[in-house]
Amino acid sequence: MKNMRFIAIVLVIIFVFIGHRYTVLQKMSEIEKLQRELKDVKYEALTISADLTKASRLTEIERLIEKEGLELKISNEPVYRIRKK
Repeated sequence: MKNMRFIAIVLVIIFVFIGHRYTVLQKMSEIEKLQRELKDVKYEALTISADLTKASRLTEIERLIEKEGLELKISNEPVYRIRKK
């Protein structure tokens, strides 16, 4: 009878360890999935940023204006600021 109590405790500990290991493996799998997703989103953000930088360059804006046939010209006069006294 003394051995039965010990065996029961050992079995409970074994089941707890097996359950814990399974939980850890699930969480590690989820972490890896989220890391891959984060990497993909970072690359997408970098691509969008590069596209925005390209589209906002002065030469690109001039090309688009010319392509659309708009009668806009780049000003040769320097920019001036109005200050309130």
